[in-house]
Amino acid sequence: MQEKKAPLESYEAFADRLIREAEARGEFANLPGLGKPIPGIDQPRDDNWWIKEKLRRENHNLIPSRLGVKLEAEKLLDTLESIPAESQVRDRVRKMNQKIREVHYSSAESPAVIVLPLDEEVIVEQWRSRSIELQGANKKRR
Repeated sequence: MQEKKAPLESYEAFADRLIREAEARGEFANLPGLGKPIPGIDQPRDDNWWIKEKLRRENHNLIPSRLGVKLEAEKLLDTLESIPAESQVRDRVRKMNQKIREVHYSSAESPAVIVLPLDEEVIVEQWRSRSIELQGANKKRR
């Protein structure tokens, strides 16, 4: 049942009364987040917080496709030493080059970011030399 505001009752008093009555009925008990800090309460004020939160929740990416692929290629190069096998290195480089080609041939507008395909043989050689260095360092520790 929806209550009506009494004719002489102010809107503020009406709202306060509805809140008190709902609280007395226990409608505010066990709400999600009860007893937890408000997310982002210590962060600086941001007028666009709700836009950023919606994009994050819906997993939207605002980075242009060419820039995103360039960042992904750089990340791959930074994580080469964590890849355990040469076949996996080659596979990841080939997949990355495929993404680079797709971005170059796509019609999506993007800033003039130059992303060249990765040289598989050069990257594999870098991976091999780094693997040899790590093996040598591990032997010295023993």
